[in-house]
Amino acid sequence: MTRARGQGVLALVALVALASETADAGDAPATTESPWLVGVYERDLAAIDAAIAARVPPLRPPVPVTVTWKPQRLASIDLGAPLVELAAADLDGDGRAELIALTTKDVVVLGARGKREIAVLGRAPVPRGAAAIGPRAPVGVIAIVRTASGAEVVARVSTAGRGARYHWSGTALTEVGAVAGFPLCTGAAELAAGRDSFGDGPTRRYAVRCTDELVDGDGRAMIAEGVLGPNGGLDVALRTRCAAGDAGCPPARTIGARGIGVAFAIADVDRDGRPEVIAAADGAPGDPDQVTVYPIPETGGTVGKPLFRRKFTGGVAAIAAADLDGDGTVEVVAAVRLVGAARIDLWFLA
Repeated sequence: MTRARGQGVLALVALVALASETADAGDAPATTESPWLVGVYERDLAAIDAAIAARVPPLRPPVPVTVTWKPQRLASIDLGAPLVELAAADLDGDGRAELIALTTKDVVVLGARGKREIAVLGRAPVPRGAAAIGPRAPVGVIAIVRTASGAEVVARVSTAGRGARYHWSGTALTEVGAVAGFPLCTGAAELAAGRDSFGDGPTRRYAVRCTDELVDGDGRAMIAEGVLGPNGGLDVALRTRCAAGDAGCPPARTIGARGIGVAFAIADVDRDGRPEVIAAADGAPGDPDQVTVYPIPETGGTVGKPLFRRKFTGGVAAIAAADLDGDGTVEVVAAVRLVGAARIDLWFLA
């Protein structure tokens, strides 16, 4: 099996109305059966599906935009420890997404400062206490969880004995609760002992991405879940949420890609109703790397011919996609670093 260059694993989870189910900061660490995380993604999607089926929602087809895929280095930032994972979400509701970086020591919030500048806005340490048995290379997960009062960051890295929930006030990042498992899309999971995968054998998972912020070409809400398995094999499941009686509702389908590393994102960058897979390669850590953009076709079970490819001399540690500057379009950011280095180069790709 080839080993992906990036060492993190991200589950970007978009959930609603969790405030009444979360524990207070002083509570004991959550277990993998914690009701605020396990199963809540599927449960809330079922509630959304039921609400959509009960009435016909207004369809707002996306308006396509031209994407030039012109690489530009945004910043070189010393995070103080090696980057494990990167996510993006609008934590403070100002219309501009923040980048959330998870290192072996800290959770760091980064924000846009102007059109092409990124700066460190705040940070908080990961919980103390090393894990009993950890993988050779660190593994991390970031989840963004919507609550009744806004959004929380949930993060867990294998260099710490547990994870934590964090609140971003706009100026400070504060731990507000404990987390035991790694928060994947459909619930908490644990790494196989001493390994960098969730589970072992042919069903092991190296990375999971999910988003419910997509729409199809007709404006129907759509969710995507990407699961990276052995040997760089990625399966992206797409499901469209349709109103009752919608005869044109597309069936659920799965699209495959190969040669994918753990650094990948799923986003509709050109807003044509079909998301793209933006991914690093699955080579060994330390090898020169690349980012490739694959379109998801209207039909068929395999990603299309690459739209864009950019090679890097360093490894691509993480990829995130969100509207960073508040202009209504998605920006794609790749974090590039040397193995073990604390400094990262952030590249704007679209």
